[in-house]
Amino acid sequence: MALYRGLARRKRCGGEWVYARNVWDMHVFGGRLYLGARNSNNSAPATNAGRVPIVCYDPVKDEFLREGTVDDEQIDRYYTHDGQLYIPGHDPIESWRLGNFYRRRDNGRWQKHRTIPGAIHLYAMAWHEGRLFGGLGIRNSAAVSVSLDQGRTWNVLQTGGRRVYEFLVMTGCLYAAEMIPTPKKVESWPDRLRIEFFCVSEFQTPDQFVPRRDITAETLFPGTHFESNRWMKAIHAQAPGSKTLYIGAYCHTDHQSLPFGLFLASSLGKGNPSVRPITLPDRCRPWGWLVRDNRLYVLLEAEQPDGAQVRVVRFHDKWLSSYEEVLYFEVPTFARSFEILDGDFYFGLGCSSRGELPPATGDILRVRAEFTE
Repeated sequence: MALYRGLARRKRCGGEWVYARNVWDMHVFGGRLYLGARNSNNSAPATNAGRVPIVCYDPVKDEFLREGTVDDEQIDRYYTHDGQLYIPGHDPIESWRLGNFYRRRDNGRWQKHRTIPGAIHLYAMAWHEGRLFGGLGIRNSAAVSVSLDQGRTWNVLQTGGRRVYEFLVMTGCLYAAEMIPTPKKVESWPDRLRIEFFCVSEFQTPDQFVPRRDITAETLFPGTHFESNRWMKAIHAQAPGSKTLYIGAYCHTDHQSLPFGLFLASSLGKGNPSVRPITLPDRCRPWGWLVRDNRLYVLLEAEQPDGAQVRVVRFHDKWLSSYEEVLYFEVPTFARSFEILDGDFYFGLGCSSRGELPPATGDILRVRAEFTE
């Protein structure tokens, strides 16, 4: 059933502002379902669509509630750490002298932390060895911010590329992953740039990120037939156990992504990296994944001549070698995000910035638990 349509900027919900209704993320916390939306791109459609309301669905009250507002152009992602909920500041509407992140306090109010020097974009957050890390886009460089006091103060370390989109954590190591060129793009560069370029840095104490030029697109996305002259990134990375699962995606419409595969990394050690693709149904694009009761669920889009087919598959074994289909249904546009709350599946519909902008963008759909067992 369709539950909700909204999150676009004020009354400008039609036309190009449909794009701002994309549900970039769904996240369960404290028995509520939190939604991310709006758009931080500087070009159409729906240019710079902030501020953004913090909206959540309470299934007990059967209501969508507004808990606050972020002073950024987009809510792209939520994080839970140590029993608290966080939002990284994707693109501040204020001066770029400082960047933001937001933390939900125990009383339900959101606190804004405007403390990260020069952070035009805070794309990712990670907690490792007692430190809080931020993956940044700053002026003319990629960077990582490091805090020893939970974000009150930061040390910003430039890593040399353009943007740090994600952190990969495995076997006690933390890696900052930037924009990644396809192999053909690297081969077309002058020798000097090919030698100097790197897309992954490894954290070393106390505060240093060391370039890992041995980690390439083929390392992170094995078995992929790359489109030529495209930039890529790792997204939706989490570490179930000692391994890291992430989606490989092409950079699309500035900050956004177009996924092409799901990958499991056990190690990025020098000389012996261990990364493998996860086999998914043919001609399906993975938009998200989550773990419930030690089972991996993956959200897929199967393209249709008119609209899209939403599919969810579930893996039972720890090797992620076999799956079963949990549900599928057809919709006017694909589901960009999903979550499971009290056994019910929730889907946030989205759209691409190219071509038509389906009015169904921003719809929240629910499939009751009894239809997925």
